[in-house]
Amino acid sequence: MTSRFWFLTYNIILIPLLSVVVKILASYHSKINESIEKRKGLWERLEEAVSKRDWQKPLIWFHVASAGELLQAQPLIVRCIAEGAECAVTYSSVNAYHWLQRPDQTETQNLLVTEFLPVDRIYNVRRLLGLLQPSRLVWVSYDLWPNLVWETYRQGIPQSLVSGIIHAGSLRTSFFAGRSFYHSLYECLEQILTVSE
Repeated sequence: MTSRFWFLTYNIILIPLLSVVVKILASYHSKINESIEKRKGLWERLEEAVSKRDWQKPLIWFHVASAGELLQAQPLIVRCIAEGAECAVTYSSVNAYHWLQRPDQTETQNLLVTEFLPVDRIYNVRRLLGLLQPSRLVWVSYDLWPNLVWETYRQGIPQSLVSGIIHAGSLRTSFFAGRSFYHSLYECLEQILTVSE
């Protein structure tokens, strides 16, 4: 019941509101505008990358917010590849995009996919899950995208949160609605590995 309430609230109220806010902010913040621009052609790039997939190997999908979370994920990514998995990395921030473009990024050269995460609309989420068909989705730190969390859970794909953090005074803990909303996300995760208690 609670998850259904938050699903409807998020998709009917919050996503349209956030879309307007992001468009307004993009006119003032070059990084937000750049991340919108870099998402153009995203589906074609994803389809091209996935066309090279070895379907005999499991695909571990990592989602990071930015470059810092990408650095946290790198040891796990390297280990997964060494153990025979293919890995995909999606990110939210243009900083991660720029980090991955650096020529000295040898740890990420063997990734099947490195791409911005499409906007968190349910049709994008279903299309992306159908395209990647991951064996597991690993969230790094805090950047959970609700529709992706809920739909991944609905499809029975295991999810983990690694290096999980909640800052003091976070909306996730400071008032009832925040706790209830984030509970609807965290209950979908098979593993939650935190940085500290």
